Amino acid sequence: AAARIGGGSYSVIIADIGLPDMNADVVLEELNLHGVLAGTLVVACSGHEASHPAVQRAVGLGAVFFPKPIDTLALIARIREFLRVRDA
Repeated sequence: AAARIGGGSYSVIIADIGLPDMNADVVLEELNLHGVLAGTLVVACSGHEASHPAVQRAVGLGAVFFPKPIDTLALIARIREFLRVRDA
């Protein structure tokens, strides 16, 4: 995953937990090892409950959890708040 997104810096990464090919928690662990997550808002979304182990791993890496279906207004508000604080 880190090789796919390159060495750039990102403001926001939105990752889905529970995909058949690769789970967000696995991707986030790899990105974390490569330092990609520093200073980045990571949003993990899933149909799983917050207590699911994959969700807990993502949250443990600093992700903010949004259950599906995603409350779009809450997601936008969270991103705006993160960017406002980061850029202050």
